[in-house]
Amino acid sequence: MLEDDLKRCGIKTHPCHVLCETKTGHAPRFVARHTHRHPLPARSLIVLNKDTLVVTPELLFLELAASRDIDDIELLRIGFELCGTYVLDVSEDSWDGYTSTDVPITSAKKISTFLERCSGMNGSKRARRLARLIADGSHSPMETVAALLVSLPHCMGGWNLGRVKMNQRIMTADGPKWVDIFFYKERVGLEYKGRRAHSIERTARDDRRQNRLTGTGITVLNIWYEDLAQEHLCEKLMLNIAHSLGKRIRLRSATYEARRRVLYATLMPSIQRYEQLGG
Repeated sequence: MLEDDLKRCGIKTHPCHVLCETKTGHAPRFVARHTHRHPLPARSLIVLNKDTLVVTPELLFLELAASRDIDDIELLRIGFELCGTYVLDVSEDSWDGYTSTDVPITSAKKISTFLERCSGMNGSKRARRLARLIADGSHSPMETVAALLVSLPHCMGGWNLGRVKMNQRIMTADGPKWVDIFFYKERVGLEYKGRRAHSIERTARDDRRQNRLTGTGITVLNIWYEDLAQEHLCEKLMLNIAHSLGKRIRLRSATYEARRRVLYATLMPSIQRYEQLGG
């Protein structure tokens, strides 16, 4: 049976989205069918086994961009996940809501390169526009939320503080260290600390790590959970980051304030969810 085959492939949720040549005939209630008017570019599918093909991460991004059910912010969060080292986990036995992986399954460059071959396909224009805003290498959903807040353009409600690199490798006197969110040109790094309560041992370890990074000439600012969860603290944090970057935030139009609040409200469920699950 198809449902059993899908379970063996690791499908955990319904509906299962299936790419078909046509939508004629009856489909099981747990299947959502999709078609393409244009031929798929080469290397759009991965052979899972002799009976099953799955779409590549790049084609998946395009498919989602063609959907009216996914807004731009959600699509960007998915893009960061595809290009990061974590996978959201909806299973009941997941204590923090995601699983860490060794390497990303794709990159922003691979997505953009693929989309160049998809001109005219449904969702391609939107996908290309948003793919430019994805940063590779996020380690967690909360790092993604922080990166979106600082880097998205004003027209999307972000603070537009500049392009960021995620988990940038920095060579210190004690060997290589990694910075969660890094403004390369300005040499400013952001470290997500999670919840306020940490063990003494972890706090001391983080402080020593930050000292080593500071010793290389990098300015390091810490982001606590409360800085993201409370809007007034989030605004203060962004102003502090802008000051460290040598930038002045002058934009105070009613339109921008409305967009900023919409972005914050859109991201808030994620902020609350991953705090409750363990940060």
